[in-house]
Amino acid sequence: MNKNNKTTIQIIFSPIEREFKATIKLPKDQAEIIKIFTTKSADELQKKGILLWSSYKSEKDEPDQYLKQGEFHYLFPKEWYPNIPEGMAITNILGDELKFIPGETDDDSRFGCLCFGLVRKETHLTKSEAENIMKILGAKVSHTTVRYNEWISMV
Repeated sequence: MNKNNKTTIQIIFSPIEREFKATIKLPKDQAEIIKIFTTKSADELQKKGILLWSSYKSEKDEPDQYLKQGEFHYLFPKEWYPNIPEGMAITNILGDELKFIPGETDDDSRFGCLCFGLVRKETHLTKSEAENIMKILGAKVSHTTVRYNEWISMV
């Protein structure tokens, strides 16, 4: 209470705007969105404004029970909303799998991201683990993709 015997209430919201630098490119279609999510590392996704859902949840939040081991939920940049194809399958932050409907699907954003995106399975390997798997599979890399001891994501 303050000196006038009135209760003061302070309301704190999550930031609406992105707190990191990102280069946002609007996708042309669903195929491009899927390609981005299946070919880019977590770092590359963040540079495109696509954020890992758990990266801005409070540590007090419950773990996402809808995710299986090795699955990660990435949220679309808010700028994508008008370009997401109608009927595209999405997953919201509660784990509900929905079909995107322009004007009906929630366009609320926090930290520059919508409250939905895609879930993908990832296996994190060190550079040497990835190189060993590539040797076993007979794969060749034409250029260096990671630095020493850096983690990479194989989707």
